[in-house]
Amino acid sequence: MVKIGHAAIDENGQIAGGAAGDQTGSEIFIRDWYDFGQTQLIRPKEDHLRHFIAANMEAACANPHIGYDQRQRTTLYTELQKKAWNMNAVNKDCECDCSSLVSCCVNASGVTVSPHLYTGNLAQGLLNTGRFELITAKEYLRSPDFLRRGDILIKPNKHTVIVLTDAPTKQEPAKAQPEIQDALYHDATMAGTYTVTTALNLRRGAGTGYKITAVLPKGATVRCYGYFNKIGSVPWPLVTWDGKTGYCSSKYLKT
Repeated sequence: MVKIGHAAIDENGQIAGGAAGDQTGSEIFIRDWYDFGQTQLIRPKEDHLRHFIAANMEAACANPHIGYDQRQRTTLYTELQKKAWNMNAVNKDCECDCSSLVSCCVNASGVTVSPHLYTGNLAQGLLNTGRFELITAKEYLRSPDFLRRGDILIKPNKHTVIVLTDAPTKQEPAKAQPEIQDALYHDATMAGTYTVTTALNLRRGAGTGYKITAVLPKGATVRCYGYFNKIGSVPWPLVTWDGKTGYCSSKYLKT
């Protein structure tokens, strides 16, 4: 069965008023897919972004410091800002609701959206970034058969969840090579901006065997959100530059 993660309810079965943090282990949790009347599927356009968003939801569900409260729904966002957007590093009890949690997972994946989005405008807020597409076909909404890890399901003004596993059957045709290789590692201390020390190829994955997506000029500034792969002992951070995303060797980057 396809798994989803979401913010549910506080420890008292209420939308507000409980103690900060997850008191029951099920204020923010992972469960099997179910039909909650969703009418929108927002899908990240990039494979690596799908992985990051799902990984951040998994980290949130495993973090006992993150609980549910609609009246304190932006406190998780505030704590993430303090922790360089590392969901695992949040160590102060805080709160979110279903839509603010999705917004936090997206921000922690390197795509900036408002912490004040709610289920009524969440889809538009994500689409405005240019990094997502909207799917409304019934086969994607009434069953989990075509869902992908990182998909965001929304019932406007009611609820939203993030899909954590690919559908095991009836999947859409796989690409011969992912648009961007998934990052296997994350280190919050690597997050930040770097300067390129020489003309450098930006690639779809870590290593010279991957297709070049852009050539970074000497002196260019790139942004890393702490995600990377490795070739031997050399980190290849996943970076963004001039609207493009890819990997490059850390040997040619300086802070």
